Amino acid sequence: HERARMTLPEPLKRMLGISTNGNKKAVVSIPPPERPSLPAGADSDWVCINAKDAYPTSVALAVLRSADAPMMAKDVVSAVVDILPHVRRGSVNNIGTREDGKTIKRTKEGWELIHPETAPILQDGMIWGSPTVFGKQELAAHRREAVLHLIRTVPAGLQTSQIIDHLKNCSWVHAPISKELIQDDVEYWF
Repeated sequence: HERARMTLPEPLKRMLGISTNGNKKAVVSIPPPERPSLPAGADSDWVCINAKDAYPTSVALAVLRSADAPMMAKDVVSAVVDILPHVRRGSVNNIGTREDGKTIKRTKEGWELIHPETAPILQDGMIWGSPTVFGKQELAAHRREAVLHLIRTVPAGLQTSQIIDHLKNCSWVHAPISKELIQDDVEYWF
C-alpha cells in the first residue's frame, strides 16, 4: 500500500492500531516501554530514567526521600557514589551547599528534604519523578529511550520526521522533541 501510495482499508487500519483521529495523516499509537510498576507516591505523569543516567542532585534527592530520618552528609555521599561511581565525593557534598534552603535543610542531625513529595523516587535502579524535577540531560535520556523503543516497535524503519510525529503523539514522552534533538539521539544509539 505504501509503495503504491494507496491508503490502507479502514478494517486493516483498526487491526494495526492505526487511527486518523480526524487528521488526514494516520498515526500509530505506540505503547510505552515495559517498566517496573509505578512506585507509591508517584503521579501517573511521572517519567523514569535509569539511575545511572541521572544527575547526582536527582540521586541525592531520591536517596533523601527514601530516608526515614535526616541523613549525615557522609551517608548521602556514600549512597550517591554507590549508584554513580564516576561522581566525585566533593561534588556530592557541594549539592548540600547548593540546595541548602531550596530543596534540602542541613542541620547538625544531617540533611533532610524540605518538600519530600516533590523529590524523585529511587526504586529498582530507576529514578522516577515529575518531568519538572529533571534536568535537560536526564530528559534527553528519557527521550533517547523513547526513540530506541519506537525504533524497536517499528522494525521496518522510520525517517526522522516520522520519529518526531510518533513521539509527539506519545502521551508518555515528556521530553523536548525537535529534528536536531532526534538526529542527535539516533546518532547516539547508532
